[in-house]
Amino acid sequence: MVFSSDEEKIRIVIVGAGISGIGQAIRLTERLGSKAEITVYERDADAGGVWYRALWPGAGVDVPIHWYSLYSDPKSDWPTRFAKRDDVWKYWQGLIDKYQLRNNFNFNTTFLGSRWSETSQTHTVRLQTDGGKPFEVVADFLISAAGPLSTPIIPKVEGLEIFTGNSFHNLRWDPKVELEGKRVAVVGNGSSGIQMVPGLAKLPGVTLVHFIRSGGYFQEKVDTPYSNLVQWGFRWIPGLRLLHRVHIFLQWQKPNFTQQSSSIRRREKVEADHLEYLKRKAPQEYLGALWPTFPVGCKRTACDEGWLESLHRPNVTLVSSNIIGADANGLITADGVHHDLDVIIFATGASVPQQGLGLNKGVFGRDGKELSEIWKEKGGPEAYKGVAVPGVPNYFITMGPNGTSGAWGFSSAIQTSAIARIIGEVFENGGKVVEVTQEAADAWNLGLWWAVRKTTWSHWTVKRRSSKGELKTINVGRRILFRRAAKLVALVLVGTLAAYRLEPRYASLLQQHLRGVKAVLWR
Repeated sequence: MVFSSDEEKIRIVIVGAGISGIGQAIRLTERLGSKAEITVYERDADAGGVWYRALWPGAGVDVPIHWYSLYSDPKSDWPTRFAKRDDVWKYWQGLIDKYQLRNNFNFNTTFLGSRWSETSQTHTVRLQTDGGKPFEVVADFLISAAGPLSTPIIPKVEGLEIFTGNSFHNLRWDPKVELEGKRVAVVGNGSSGIQMVPGLAKLPGVTLVHFIRSGGYFQEKVDTPYSNLVQWGFRWIPGLRLLHRVHIFLQWQKPNFTQQSSSIRRREKVEADHLEYLKRKAPQEYLGALWPTFPVGCKRTACDEGWLESLHRPNVTLVSSNIIGADANGLITADGVHHDLDVIIFATGASVPQQGLGLNKGVFGRDGKELSEIWKEKGGPEAYKGVAVPGVPNYFITMGPNGTSGAWGFSSAIQTSAIARIIGEVFENGGKVVEVTQEAADAWNLGLWWAVRKTTWSHWTVKRRSSKGELKTINVGRRILFRRAAKLVALVLVGTLAAYRLEPRYASLLQQHLRGVKAVLWR
């Protein structure tokens, strides 16, 4: 069976309505227009992903907003360099309306599983609305845009179930919980944890205990306002906004180069700068707990917008002793101290390696094999350039294994464009099925593993690894090269009569791309 653009629409199901899901729907609409029937399913009550749920005080981007926003839809009137949650959420909501995609979104709907049929060459996708019965839809292409932060992690704390106060994860923020006048705990000092503490500490009557497991590297986040004049210039002076975006890109490349550099001297210079900032800003009594014990780049350098200053407040206490239990009235730490609490907020991250690198549980591909089992056999998630996996035809992932390269918004934009292009090429050339070759995927992942060995990401403290200890989230290539490579994914195009494949060699693909050639097919 082949697609006929005159008689048949291509049915595409996207799971997840965060920035990747929205961006993917936009790119597919641009590429295929009325030829595609695009449906987005989201388990939350509205689109926006983490920006729909990020209701904690101070929530906002940690990447300059002109770099984080969609390259095809720049915005001139961002009020500050690091936009806050409401502005970011409204921006992505506005894109849904701009591209007239509102009717393509279905909310309060949970993905249950999918099964590939060799006979019909389609995915049967099983879903369920809140309070409703499971139902099925048939898709020619299935795209996972579930997002890296889709599954929060709450650590196992003995006795937590009998805690009589309120407890929740920041990725499932409960706006009904009254915080003023309460004894509040924040557990975790990653990007979200340190982002919320300053705002929480300023609430009337709050006493706050911040539990951390380790120190780290922190950089100052200066949220510079964009004046009316600058916003006017972005809007009316040709090239100014693009030049600013390029400037931001080059600024944010520096940490990436440092982490990948084999130069110890270069890394030590960056480490020294961060440690000097820590000594200057943090209370002397907490320096031992905050001091990192690993090279810079092993964990994300968190952006400090008042967190270290907030540790000086009399109503804020930093605790580095491990949490070993809970009871009805609070948390107990390894030093034997009982902390009386009314509210516990877990800012302990998400299950990125297991659940945040693409739908895999319940996703059945060729030969009836479940993707989660395929990944388990390999020791962890793997995908070719972060977007495609062998054994599951017509299935793509945004922000998949080793699919991020620096800013998540940047990576998502690259991948959604690549996926839309691949599906468009299949449709326009009368194909039906597209699947990455095992050989190309193995070669790509082997190359990644060897590249990681030369960076600080090879250090044992780096999280988000597989059961074999392999790093499964970050792409170690330079961002510009990552963008070019992602646009030419080596795939097998299976039609009715013949099989075609894109040249799988990275260098050859890159050279062809630079010459402006869309793809090289060989029989």
